Amino acid sequence: MTKAELIKDMQAFSGTGFITRITLARYFGKKDPHYVDKYLDGVERVGKNYFIPDVAASIVAMKTVR
Repeated sequence: MTKAELIKDMQAFSGTGFITRITLARYFGKKDPHYVDKYLDGVERVGKNYFIPDVAASIVAMKTVR
């Protein structure tokens, strides 16, 4: 999945341009929000929300490292 596809899919899932830790965990099909901490490390947040393009960039970067 490309970064653009990931952004579009996550925005459709959350209904907005921002996503919370809990919603991101649900997006991955996980109940524990700690599962997504590795993707959110270093991503700037606004309150409890993360900007989806920043989160998608982090996910894609981690995917290419492995």
